[in-house]
Amino acid sequence: MQKFTVQKLATAGVVGAAYAALALFGSIFGVTYGPIQCRFSEALCVLPFLFPETAWGLGIGCLIANVFSPYGLLDIVVGSCATFLAALLTARCKKKWLAPLPPVVLILVMMIASLIAGAAWGFLPGFFKARWNTNETLFTLMMNYIAIQLTSFFVAKWEYPFGSNTVGIINPTGKQGWLPNMFSEGYNGDFGWNVLIVLVVTVGMYLYLSKSKHGYEIAVIGDSENTARYAGIRVSRVYVRTMLVSGAICGLAGFIAVSGAAHTISTTVSGGRGFTAIIVAWLAQFNSIVMVIFSFLLIVLQKGAMAIASLYGLSQEVSQMITGIILFFLLGSEFFVNYTVHFRGKKVSK
Repeated sequence: MQKFTVQKLATAGVVGAAYAALALFGSIFGVTYGPIQCRFSEALCVLPFLFPETAWGLGIGCLIANVFSPYGLLDIVVGSCATFLAALLTARCKKKWLAPLPPVVLILVMMIASLIAGAAWGFLPGFFKARWNTNETLFTLMMNYIAIQLTSFFVAKWEYPFGSNTVGIINPTGKQGWLPNMFSEGYNGDFGWNVLIVLVVTVGMYLYLSKSKHGYEIAVIGDSENTARYAGIRVSRVYVRTMLVSGAICGLAGFIAVSGAAHTISTTVSGGRGFTAIIVAWLAQFNSIVMVIFSFLLIVLQKGAMAIASLYGLSQEVSQMITGIILFFLLGSEFFVNYTVHFRGKKVSK
């Protein structure tokens, strides 16, 4: 954990104030806010290379400046986080010639590439569903095997050290492409950025599904395709669009798993999270906010099962069996919640 002295706090405060002042000064000329921005204050983002403590000052200064932005929450949240992330990455930069460049570019390129790759992967089952009415569930499950074999191929191609059949930790020294720690130092000191990205996506998906026209179309098609067609909804287009969005989010999840946690590539990085996500989505009735609660409860359940297995000297597989049995009965109980079972007795003839 980085220790802040009074001098470092004062330095961070002065830099933050300077950033806000320069940004507001630039607004007089109309260059600070807008679709294309040119901020004088961004020149200060090089300072964390020399004084790491100024990264926090730059983040707070950018937040103060963005409060006055006409774009509201978009600039306040996304813009401020981008500047803060760039400052943190600059502070971790080891080479002088890289310091003036925005380190956040690599993270953004990785994130965009993950979104595009995921969207392209999701497009295929969406297109086949729209064109030939194939089963998207089976289609995506079969594509998982293709993805696993592709991953195995590249692991074998990029294995390090040679003969290990693993890629190993990628960039362990310079940590290029790693999501930085938000509050601490060291290997995976915290997962602040992972949590922040997930929360932003969760809220975004909740608004998309519950407040937008696209979300309404998805709900109508889910209830009745014939009703959707009668209402003038282009069902095929919604299929493809929904799979594109779903695939993009899965790509983003893969980016977080690799860049924010594992820092390597293998067939076991996902750790079965995809199938767990299906259970969470079903329990939450596809409500993005409720999914957060069920995810937390599921983690508590898994950790508790592991503690029981460890206490009695059992293997990890036993803890997974305990979790599976509990989830099986939890999911099965939904049948008795939604339906009533009546046993018909034989009528006695008079």
